[in-house]
This record gives sequence, structure tokens and C-alpha cells, in this order.
Amino acid sequence: FETEDILYLLPLVTLCNGVAPFLVVASIGAPLFAIWVLVEYRRVQRRLQSTTGQPTSGLA
Repeated sequence: FETEDILYLLPLVTLCNGVAPFLVVASIGAPLFAIWVLVEYRRVQRRLQSTTGQPTSGLA
């Protein structure tokens, strides 16, 4: 599955009058996902820094 696949649910959510609960779940889930991505990014940065011995700039 891709992240964009959630868009296929929008017509079904709209037809089932579930827009309000969907928005509530999205407003809770999106920040949690952002925190998870940040934690994973930091973890990878620390792992790379420990193997190379050099600080990472965070810029690709």
C-alpha cells in the first residue's frame, strides 16, 4: 500500500456520512505519524553518525 491509497476511501466515507469522524481520526493520526517520522529520522541520523564518526548536517 502507498500513503496516497487512503484517498480511495474518501468517496466511501462521503457516501456513508462519515466525513466528521474521518476528519477527527485524521486530525489525531496525522500529528502522530509526523512524530513517528521525526523519531525514525533521528534514529537513522544517530546510527549514521555512530558508524561514520562524523556529525550529519541533516541536509541531503
